[in-house]
Amino acid sequence: MVRSDRSKLILTDSRSGNLFFDLRQDPLERNNLHSSPEYSDEVQRMTAALSAWRCKDAKPQAHLDYNAPQIQQPNVPSHDLSHRNAIMQYYRDKMQAAPGRR
Repeated sequence: MVRSDRSKLILTDSRSGNLFFDLRQDPLERNNLHSSPEYSDEVQRMTAALSAWRCKDAKPQAHLDYNAPQIQQPNVPSHDLSHRNAIMQYYRDKMQAAPGRR
């Protein structure tokens, strides 16, 4: 995130998730103007400033501890993804039972 007195830019991993707000016109940050051509120069300027500030390798890797104790509850998936087929079948059944489904 980078912010000035007039605007605020929040960059995410996905292009569609990026946010840009004109804080003078929208102080409650309700209107995402990231794709607005009117603000493209400001978005590019703030993106460049953020890129210059942060480290190129700033994206941390997620850590998954396979040796951690596992909670034995029905809503906690196993490490080996053996639950995947059952979950997929559950949602297929739900979609088939949905009203208006042919």
